[in-house]
Amino acid sequence: MIKTKRMFVMILMAVAAAAPIEAQDSESEGWRFEVSPLYLWAVDMGGTMTVKEQGFPLEVEFADAVDNLQTAFTVHIEAWKGSWGVLADLYWLDLGGEQMLPGPIGESFKVDLQQTLAEVAVGYEFDEHAFFIGGVRYVSLETKLTLPLGNEINPNESWTDAFVGFMWRPPLSKRWTFASRVDVGAGSSDVVWNAAAALDFAVSRHVALFFGYRYLSYDYANDDNGFGYDISQYGPLAALRFFW
Repeated sequence: MIKTKRMFVMILMAVAAAAPIEAQDSESEGWRFEVSPLYLWAVDMGGTMTVKEQGFPLEVEFADAVDNLQTAFTVHIEAWKGSWGVLADLYWLDLGGEQMLPGPIGESFKVDLQQTLAEVAVGYEFDEHAFFIGGVRYVSLETKLTLPLGNEINPNESWTDAFVGFMWRPPLSKRWTFASRVDVGAGSSDVVWNAAAALDFAVSRHVALFFGYRYLSYDYANDDNGFGYDISQYGPLAALRFFW
């Protein structure tokens, strides 16, 4: 996984060094598309997972998670025509079972975690470089907790929330753009907050580098089975973005 990350960074540097610099044609009257495949979100996790009304603290730093990361897949897609657009995002990860976490009574337990975050939103540019967005976000967790005495519990849960928010993407120069977003949602969750800020550097007419920071916080509870997910995920973002 570490070799893969180093290769990803080297590819970004090579593209930035080799690609000719041209301005993006933002005045196009037709459809405009962009794709950020396999973007990196170096996530730290902090909070509490509650299973059958018993809390299990989850404090996972990205550096520790990398050692146990088995699979990850990410993609961000946007399509715009005029002032209207559609945005979609998928984030899926599979953490292996070697991560040791502090248990609720000072002991330890192991966790296997598969997490899917998927969202679709509609955007509207109501002012130059300023957008309203509204959509739905789906979360799925498949978890196996191995307790100190070898007992296993498998809390699997999924839920959907609606959200509304705001994006601001002002150009800073011919090649640099500031991109920010904040949204708040609810539905199955009591509340979910999402915020991101980044700098976008256009290295050619159809390629850009994107780097910044994202914070996502969930407060979800299912009173029927005693499951709760009060977790924040946060960390730096990096991506290679293609647009046309």
